[in-house]
Amino acid sequence: MDSAPAPDRGSPLPRTHSRSRSMSEAVATFGAVLAREWPAAHPNMCGKVAALLISIGGRSKRLAEAWCNGSIEDAEHERAQRMHVEGPAAEAMAMIAAVPTIDAASLLLIDNDPRGATIKLLLPSGFTDDFGGTGFCVPGS
Repeated sequence: MDSAPAPDRGSPLPRTHSRSRSMSEAVATFGAVLAREWPAAHPNMCGKVAALLISIGGRSKRLAEAWCNGSIEDAEHERAQRMHVEGPAAEAMAMIAAVPTIDAASLLLIDNDPRGATIKLLLPSGFTDDFGGTGFCVPGS
């Protein structure tokens, strides 16, 4: 007698949904940290900056890993870094600079070492979450 295939006991949602849910949670959590650090900023702006920085952080991490592993050459890495990380990061910095009480001159640290966070923020409170005490790591970077 043939038996029916066992039902899948995995997640009821396809993988893409769980990824977007975890991304939404990361944006909400990171946006809440930014809103706490920048009380004069509108909460929507904090959420937009959080989403933008998380997106940039993911690209930065992938570029740093490819460069470190020798998958891309120095010149290609520099061009991609300018186009995919530094350009969008300037957009995020412009949004941050629009809030009068935030000094955006030294807020963003970009590092090409994939062993740690490739993008960190210097928060007004001085709060850090990295081992070196240099900044607050952008999730996924």
